[in-house]
Amino acid sequence: HSVLPTRKADSPEPETVEQLWDIYSSLTPRNCTVGTVKTILKHLRLELVPNAYDAYSDRALACVTLLSTIAAICREKPVLNRDFIDVLTGDAVDGICMWINFCLHFGLSFPMDKTPGADFRQAYFIQSQLLCDLLETSPEATDRFLSASSFFDLLIRIWMTEGKAGEVFMDLASRKPCPILLLMMKVLQSEEGPPMLVHRIMARPPSFATHFAERFTLRAHQSLDKAVTKALLGKATGYVDGLMSATGLLLKESQSLIGGFRRVDYLGEFSVVLNGLSKQAEEKDPGLLFPTMLRVTATAFKLILDQKSRSVHNNRELFAGGFLEHFLRILPAIPSTDKISNGVAINHLQILGFYTIYPCVMKTIIQTPHPVELISRLERTANPAVKNTWRDFAMALSEAGKVLTKMKDRRGICDYASCTSRTREMKSKGKQCSYCSSVVYCSTKCQESDWVKYHQAECKQAHQVHSCRKSSHTLYSHASRSFHVAFLERLYNEQAPTLPQDYHEECPGLEFHQVLPILNCQSVALSITFEPLVASKLSDSTNSEEDTRLSWNRKQVQFLQSYLEPRFVGMVDYCRYRKKDINGTRLVEGVFPLGDRLAVFLTLELERVDQKWEAVYSIARYGQLIPKHGRGR
Repeated sequence: HSVLPTRKADSPEPETVEQLWDIYSSLTPRNCTVGTVKTILKHLRLELVPNAYDAYSDRALACVTLLSTIAAICREKPVLNRDFIDVLTGDAVDGICMWINFCLHFGLSFPMDKTPGADFRQAYFIQSQLLCDLLETSPEATDRFLSASSFFDLLIRIWMTEGKAGEVFMDLASRKPCPILLLMMKVLQSEEGPPMLVHRIMARPPSFATHFAERFTLRAHQSLDKAVTKALLGKATGYVDGLMSATGLLLKESQSLIGGFRRVDYLGEFSVVLNGLSKQAEEKDPGLLFPTMLRVTATAFKLILDQKSRSVHNNRELFAGGFLEHFLRILPAIPSTDKISNGVAINHLQILGFYTIYPCVMKTIIQTPHPVELISRLERTANPAVKNTWRDFAMALSEAGKVLTKMKDRRGICDYASCTSRTREMKSKGKQCSYCSSVVYCSTKCQESDWVKYHQAECKQAHQVHSCRKSSHTLYSHASRSFHVAFLERLYNEQAPTLPQDYHEECPGLEFHQVLPILNCQSVALSITFEPLVASKLSDSTNSEEDTRLSWNRKQVQFLQSYLEPRFVGMVDYCRYRKKDINGTRLVEGVFPLGDRLAVFLTLELERVDQKWEAVYSIARYGQLIPKHGRGR
């Protein structure tokens, strides 16, 4: 084998540019030694990086190019790999990263794109692939690079740079994955990478996190724009899948970054792109709808499921971007014989249905047009499991929509239990407590009366809970409560005829006014259970301590707003021990999802008016769902 034209690493005479390129052309696993590695690193020292392009830069380009070959040889020769790790010090890593950064600044790479008017994207692809190769050399080499700030600053530059036409750099034309996205994924899939990357992002000005997130959505839209052929459509779909996976890994690491991504409406933008890709797949390559599109859709669902808060708004943003239309294209393409894929699709559809019970989500769905043909196609599908789940979803949507359309004709809510104006329409929006914002009244008179009776003792703690919920995006709004009051009222009137016959198995020996029907609205399929409000049929207001525990508590649920207990017990006692016309007052409770193991328990007091039950008072409590035997529900 040939002898490499190198001098000793500590030789005062540096190799010429021609000698370095000769090394590049003749380097093989047989003749590559630790001396070769030292020679290359000698030319990539940090202190040699100039402020401007000079003659030495040509030597550096040759050495940077050689690194990729050395990385490949190290993977083949364990002995050389160990020697490489020994000389790959922190200073050596900084030198490599700064010289690559220098090369990118001047668009230097081998081979170089010399097309007139071309930007530097080729250099960015080649240098990104080099960094991928270096990370793959060994776990030790990966650790060295992922502990260097210079590496992450280089990664951020690669991710953020735009070309002359204002496009971020991405490669869909090559058979191999885009090296820039591949590099980002390698970093985010490591243990050390995500926290270091977040640290370097957050060390920049506050607006930088938003600009960084913007590059994710910009890349997604560019993928859609480039999907002009059948082949490119498949590549673009895989690329968007990788983008969403990278987004999920990044946001899982840091809550501080989520604000930047929300400001660019990342869920809505990803939904727009997915809808566009599935529409093109329907026209150019229907075979792409399944299983590829279903897999990408699962990645999108993981984005919202991995977040422990803001579930309602996350779903609203998905729907606003046309996610439901996208999903409706995929469902008929799933073979009825594929039980696993059917199970995944049905689960996704059920998840989408969880939060359609919120007015902001409902309004978004109503305002977003969905092609009639897609719905008709789904109705005609030969897949009964998917069809039936869709019908449940559509029916739940329709029922909630009917309530929503009548909301403007309803009276508002008032948190003073003895309010006398609840039987007539309120002529103005409610008055919120100016300190805690957790209660609302129809008038100043009601606000003052409730302050004396309950709220003076609640306000300070309610303020803390409200602030915490608002900052974590798990706040249950008065608008949602008003809608859910109307929704539960409608459900109760529909179910009222059968409820007195259904409760005996769960609450034997009690009268119907001594039990609490619980309407579980955490899925599109309504389920009804019953909880006892009293310890025995003979309970009365003189021995109500055990009864109070029964009425306040729920199985496998922890209520943290203990300050609400006097108000809650007062409402329950009014109905539970009321001797006059016990058949004219009822309690009912609805359970609504609000996030990861978090639900809202909304308890209503109903009164019989003109053969119908009308809600006259309500209390909402946050309930943390406790897993059984340490497992999720």
